[in-house]
Amino acid sequence: MGTAEFLVRRLFTMIPVLVGVTVLVFMVLHLAPGDPIVLMLGTEWTPERAAVLKAEMGLDRPLPAQYISWLGGLFVGDLGTQYTTREPVLRAIVSRVPTTLILAGGAMVVATLISIPLGFLSAVKQGTWIDSGLRILALIGISMPVFWLGIVLIIVFAVNLRLLPAGGGLAQHGWKAFILPCVALGTSFAALLMRMTRSSVLDVIRQDYVRTAEAKGLSKLYVLSKHVFKNAAIPIATVAGLQLGAVLGGAVLTEIIFSLPGLGRLLYAAINSRDYPTLQGTILFVALAFVTINLLIDLLYAVLDPRVKYG
Repeated sequence: MGTAEFLVRRLFTMIPVLVGVTVLVFMVLHLAPGDPIVLMLGTEWTPERAAVLKAEMGLDRPLPAQYISWLGGLFVGDLGTQYTTREPVLRAIVSRVPTTLILAGGAMVVATLISIPLGFLSAVKQGTWIDSGLRILALIGISMPVFWLGIVLIIVFAVNLRLLPAGGGLAQHGWKAFILPCVALGTSFAALLMRMTRSSVLDVIRQDYVRTAEAKGLSKLYVLSKHVFKNAAIPIATVAGLQLGAVLGGAVLTEIIFSLPGLGRLLYAAINSRDYPTLQGTILFVALAFVTINLLIDLLYAVLDPRVKYG
């Protein structure tokens, strides 16, 4: 099977996955406790006003009819209107995507810069005090919650040292606004990626062809760079891809802590106000990003290892 045929087949398999996500999200949201009409009217709530508003928003129709209406809007790029701001959901999502992408991309850069070299060093120095120290460091990193590290970074670098802003977006503080959030989010994911790198490199180092290359008199650096790292890259890329999807989820907490105007804060506000169209649109966007990342990782396999064939 060629790359083009594989790509077409994967794109078609994404459709039922995304439809399943929309059905699940729609049902869970509408069956969860809480009434958006009560939240919108507040102290002005009366049965008559609630009935009128419910009819205007289409919430008095059966759930299947509401779902089909929402699904039909997707095909023309209409994700509905926000309950609170009356802004189109698609416009609200598009305006916040750059912030979340910068945060997720920056966090992955931080995670990669920390995890790959340290994971490689830990494997090469297996059994030494360096390996033990790095494994303890990875364990600490995995055990450290993102929100706790974020608060610590704010106290140290924003409150005490006054070197970086504690919150705000690109418009207020420029790129400085992303340094602490990217470090907080990236550090938490670096630990798992470092352990995966160490494990993958150890598996390759024990292979016969590596020992043969060393027996031929090739330098240690050449063997590690040309044979070990290249063959250990596929499992590392797989975990990194899955981590990128998890980073999008972790961005919710990080954006709230650092007051970044991204998808995470949009999702958080939508949950508090039971804003169904915004919740459905945002979760669908995250699901689409997740399956797209997995598709790109699958395509990357053939680039990293030409022996990989799609089938």
